Amino acid sequence: MSWCICGRDLLNKIFLNCSSTFFQDLEAEQRQWSNKVSMADIGSFARYNSTDVEHLINIYHHGGLSALQSKIEKISNTFKNVKINIAVMGASGVGKSTLVNALRGVDNNDEDAAPIDIVESTMEPKCYTHPTVPNVIYWDTPGVGSLKVKVNMFLKGIRFADFDFGLLVSDHRFREEDEILVKVMKKAGKPLFFVRSKIDQSLWSERKKPGYSEEQVFQKIRDYCSSSLAQMGMKDERVFLISCEHLDKYEFPELRSAVDAILPETKRNVFLFSLPNRSIDVIKKKQKGLKIFIHGVVAASAGCGAIPIPGLSLACDLALITSALLFMHNVLGLNTSAIKKLAKSLGKSVSELRANTNDTWIFEEINPNLVKMLLMRNTTMLLLTAAEPVLDFVPVFGTIFGVTSSAYVTYTVLTQALQDMVNAAKTVLMNAHDLA
Repeated sequence: MSWCICGRDLLNKIFLNCSSTFFQDLEAEQRQWSNKVSMADIGSFARYNSTDVEHLINIYHHGGLSALQSKIEKISNTFKNVKINIAVMGASGVGKSTLVNALRGVDNNDEDAAPIDIVESTMEPKCYTHPTVPNVIYWDTPGVGSLKVKVNMFLKGIRFADFDFGLLVSDHRFREEDEILVKVMKKAGKPLFFVRSKIDQSLWSERKKPGYSEEQVFQKIRDYCSSSLAQMGMKDERVFLISCEHLDKYEFPELRSAVDAILPETKRNVFLFSLPNRSIDVIKKKQKGLKIFIHGVVAASAGCGAIPIPGLSLACDLALITSALLFMHNVLGLNTSAIKKLAKSLGKSVSELRANTNDTWIFEEINPNLVKMLLMRNTTMLLLTAAEPVLDFVPVFGTIFGVTSSAYVTYTVLTQALQDMVNAAKTVLMNAHDLA
């Protein structure tokens, strides 16, 4: 059967073969779908007014289907269009570059990694985009006060107002040079978080001593860092003790929560999407953020469905759903390159990481053909897709049906796919760390 179902005869056959309760079942299922979202969510679906639809029609008439698809994808890509600039600062050798690599999910030996050297390797601020969420940008800054980087040169070479927030890193105690960074960030009105790196190394060296207590070592290090900040006039600043090798441990989750608190919702979700999947909690939070992302895609789909051109909504929906699936796939670390990189870093095979995942389609190429397969998993979606091109010929009703069916199909496919992907991401994480 051809996928593009546009013939009236074929549609009649489908309807004749349906049970007498089909339309009642369809109405009930769509009502159930509507009840799953709040009024605020529905508002995002319905953000297209008559002017928006007329604008989309004009784009289609002047630029064709490709221009229309491009415009709708731009509208739906709320998260993709938001940029976050993060400054990673501190003295030479404290682990700035290692932290940049860890936050980007990049191994220190990778080709696109920030270079790790014993001596200062960063002479001027260098940006590193996130490999899968490229609008998250980390700025690895030179060690202020080092022999090669004078304070005045440092201050002139950086536009602090462009950062969303900064991470001030130390591997021992905060120094006089760090006070300069605190002042310039404060003057720029930008949040700054104090990070004590290499906490795993500190614990390892202390573990050899008699009477070792991890909590006591933590408190000792925290007090030591706090006292150095107090000498700079900052008495109540929180210091986050982290290890770049173990972002799921120690106080990185608390640092992530502190960053969340100062970012607006859209940027908060983008930052979350960029973090590596080091814990089940991160995966769950990503799922929550991706549900909001899906609402934006659904709104674009509904707008496309309002255009009374037979078959157009299906073509746009395929493009939108494919694009959204690719984005969610990358955010959850399920693309082939991410799985291979993880397997290499752990000394495991790709098949070991993928073991016990229930939905094998997740590891296939994301393309329109895969979307068609996902559509066929749900009879209601398949029938709606079949009916829409024919009903587009009916004035008013065709437009209303197109908006409803496009939104319903897009929402259902992406929501079901997201749950499948989240389950797979959790399984990969458990396989990676041999968790039961």
